[in-house]
Amino acid sequence: MASDKQKALAALTLLRATCSDALTLLSGDGSAEKPDEQPPLAVIQKDLASLLTLIYAAATKLALSLKPSSPTYSASLTPIKEISERVAAVAHCVLFIDPNLHGATLFKEGVETVKDVIEATASLAEAFVTAASTPNPGDEYLSRTGTVHELAEKAKNLSLSNALAVQKRWKQDRASLDDAVSELHDMIEQAETGDGPDTLDTDFDDGWAEFGIGSDKKLQIHELARAKKAHTFLRYTSLLHKRVLRDILTAQVSAVDNPSPGVFDSMRNASAALLISADDFVAALYGPQEPTHIKEELDTLQGTVNILCGIINESFLPLDEQLSAQLEQLSLSHSTTPAPQRLTPSSAKWFRTCFEQLDKSIHALRDDLDPNLPHA
Repeated sequence: MASDKQKALAALTLLRATCSDALTLLSGDGSAEKPDEQPPLAVIQKDLASLLTLIYAAATKLALSLKPSSPTYSASLTPIKEISERVAAVAHCVLFIDPNLHGATLFKEGVETVKDVIEATASLAEAFVTAASTPNPGDEYLSRTGTVHELAEKAKNLSLSNALAVQKRWKQDRASLDDAVSELHDMIEQAETGDGPDTLDTDFDDGWAEFGIGSDKKLQIHELARAKKAHTFLRYTSLLHKRVLRDILTAQVSAVDNPSPGVFDSMRNASAALLISADDFVAALYGPQEPTHIKEELDTLQGTVNILCGIINESFLPLDEQLSAQLEQLSLSHSTTPAPQRLTPSSAKWFRTCFEQLDKSIHALRDDLDPNLPHA
């Protein structure tokens, strides 16, 4: 007959297998079996919070019963069973969030946070298995229990709407975009002061050139002028991104996605693409500059900016009075969904002015990049 220790170790092995299966499920395309009737998002989130609370509690019981210095294996069987059931349930529950109905950004946030909890739970189970066969196991289980607690609490704070999920991501993107603007500013400043890379030891090679990043050559006069025009465009791009966070993703969003989850997903995708294209654009401006390469990166960056401007113009700028009245009447006659929120006149004026300045700065830079011009 198996001893209590053997039963506990077998149960921990099953727990690790359950965690592995749950992670495999969450690594799929989100097409797990859905209920016949899709529950409201608020219900899904409430169920998630309840399951995460139970995982938190079960992890605590597990840590108390399997303390390596004095384990009580018989007492551990119930919490191991409980946490195994909750892990399986929470993985299925988070997949009730429908990326098409509730938003892809919210779905990704939910899946990522739940995966973190499950990975931490598997790590905790592994710690107890290892401790059972180690003479002096130490207190590793305490830190791993704390990690389960911390991540379970974090996962309970899932965004209430897709718009709020996008807001979280947008805030993270801000720092990276600011870094790109600062990098270009520093490049210009070094060229103007003569304190550029070429004042260093000419034999020094930092290795970045092999990856097409940076340069050991200071900007020439015409390259400096071009970089300043590029900086103007990039600065307006950054200001636009910052203002979207303030006037759209902070001032207007709530627990209800308005105008729709898909609009906010498109904004999130544009922001993510903006970071990559901005970095590549700045990298292309290091000397010696290649106008053709800069134009290619400008095309990509401008395309992303145009997508974001189009979303703002279509979904958030005020409509003319006649069209607004028609859409409002259509909304009232076909559904109870509130009419899309539009920006205030003062905010709309700022965005329209920004669009104009972006257009002017792009044209100025493109004129500079014209291969027929002598300095290009």
